[in-house]
Amino acid sequence: MTTPNDILTLTELADYLKIAERTVYGWAQDGKLPAYKMAGNWRFRRRDIDAWLETQRTGPVLDNARISSNVATPPVGPTEEKVQRLKEYEASVLDCVSEIEADLGDRSRSVWAMSRYHKFDEDVLNDAIRRLKRRKKIKTNKTDGEITIIRS
Repeated sequence: MTTPNDILTLTELADYLKIAERTVYGWAQDGKLPAYKMAGNWRFRRRDIDAWLETQRTGPVLDNARISSNVATPPVGPTEEKVQRLKEYEASVLDCVSEIEADLGDRSRSVWAMSRYHKFDEDVLNDAIRRLKRRKKIKTNKTDGEITIIRS
């Protein structure tokens, strides 16, 4: 019997969401899921996952009076402001990925300093780099206090 306070492993969460473990792992790595890393392993609080699931829904938000008392968390919809911020952030990450990929097309070079992408917020740049590394398009190397992007 599970309770809303249960801590789930990656495998348990994948089973709960009925998706592949690799998908759960990728979402945790990308910060798309509320997650904790303990002793090198991802852990997920069930009540956080239930709340997150409600933010992923489409369609109308259910009336709390009609919700069964068995539901772990009431439906929570993201505010329009939050949705807009997330869309803008995702667009910035995609712009950064596109700019880095365009630079990778320059076959005369194989290394670019991250400072080249100073117009992007640090979080945006880090997310873009994480995505490109996961797709095995780039590697990174830390030298002289600066990270460089290296074509894979």
